[in-house]
Amino acid sequence: MNIKELLPKEKFNELELIFRSSMHFNGVQDYLRKSAIAGAVLFLAVLAVLLYVKADSFYITIIPFCVFFFPVFANYIIAYYIFDTRRKSIERHVPDLLLHAASFPRGTSISAIIKNLGRSDYAELSDEFRKAHTEILKGQTPEKAFRNMKQRNRSKVLERAVDLIVDGMNSGADAGSVF
Repeated sequence: MNIKELLPKEKFNELELIFRSSMHFNGVQDYLRKSAIAGAVLFLAVLAVLLYVKADSFYITIIPFCVFFFPVFANYIIAYYIFDTRRKSIERHVPDLLLHAASFPRGTSISAIIKNLGRSDYAELSDEFRKAHTEILKGQTPEKAFRNMKQRNRSKVLERAVDLIVDGMNSGADAGSVF
């Protein structure tokens, strides 16, 4: 059975985003596979120790099964912590980045602004602008690159800022005045 069939599509996509952003997993399937392997190893190790010390049958029955599921919970907590820390870092840098972007002279292209912001020191937010610039170089429109940025991060602050930028670009305003 496929995990996609068990979860609603929106929840599956959210989990996929969390696990991919943690850099330890390549999605939900990889997370489950690695957690199951770690759980099986822990299960066998704890079972062997309990049998070696001749523990009570109640402990031999319960403890290894609890240990089997520990990596599932621990890996999720770690992946979510990494995702949330990254999101908070992005949200913390959005105002400074917008102020920096507003300082560009009139007539500067949106692509040049995005490229320059990607080179700046705004931690994970600069990484996102580098990704957006790469997408634009590969033929995406700036609007599509910004939409992808919003989907990768699930940050309300970034989403609002990107929506304002895209609305300004769609209005036909100069890129320098949009920011």
